[in-house]
This record gives sequence, C-alpha cells and structure tokens, in this order.
Amino acid sequence: MLRRFQRPTPTIDPTQVLTALARVAHPESGRDIVQLKMVKDLVAKDGTVSFTILLDEIGAPIRAPLERQVRASLAGVAGVRAVKIDWQARNVPRPQTTDKLENLVGSELKSRASHVGSPGLVLSVSLSQQHHQRAEERREE
Repeated sequence: MLRRFQRPTPTIDPTQVLTALARVAHPESGRDIVQLKMVKDLVAKDGTVSFTILLDEIGAPIRAPLERQVRASLAGVAGVRAVKIDWQARNVPRPQTTDKLENLVGSELKSRASHVGSPGLVLSVSLSQQHHQRAEERREE
C-alpha cells in the first residue's frame, strides 16, 4: 500500500504577520495600516492568513494599491500560502452638511427668503446691502 505523505504546514506567527502589515503604508496618509487601526480579525491557520481591512468607504480608490502592498508584504512571511482579505467600511462620522438657508445665514435673511423665490439671490442682495451699509458708515466717520 502506498502512503501519501503530506508536508506539515508550518505555523504562522501572527506577530510576523502584523509586522509585515505594518510595512504597508496608507496611500494618502503615509502611515501604516496597523497604526491606523485598519486591520482587524486576524486569523492565521493552515497556511492561510485572513483578516479584515477597514476603509473609510467601500469604493475607495486606495483599495487596489493597498491590496497589492498587503499581498507583497505577506509573501515574505514564512508559512503563508494564501491571503484572504475582507474589505469593510468603517463607521466614520461624517460632518453634517446642510442645504437649508436658515442654517447658513441669520434670521433676517430667513424672513426675506420666504418672500423671494431664489434664496441665492436673497443672500447676494443681503450681503450687498450689508456691504453698502458699512461703506456709508465709513464715509460718515
């Protein structure tokens, strides 16, 4: 009977994996992805390293260059035969934006905006009036 011998899979040291990932620089900030806390759920088992990389947005253009750097960096770690990366978006609070005129300017302009159809026109007229008012005050001095 012929027996098949399998080579034992060398164990992968998670510290070596993290050290390799720390050599991967974020394309925009230049800092490493471990320091930026972009790597989570690291598992190294049977020659496969799997982990999640957190991006600020899923469709981020930095994904492809990051993946190339990660794979190249992990290729030098003993025992790594496969790399599985799960890409997820971070829960990053975004600054609140507003499209409401009353949040951008004072209440005087708000009352005028209710009588005029174009808020941009009202803002322009109001700013122009304020400018002329200040100019006349300077002349009087």
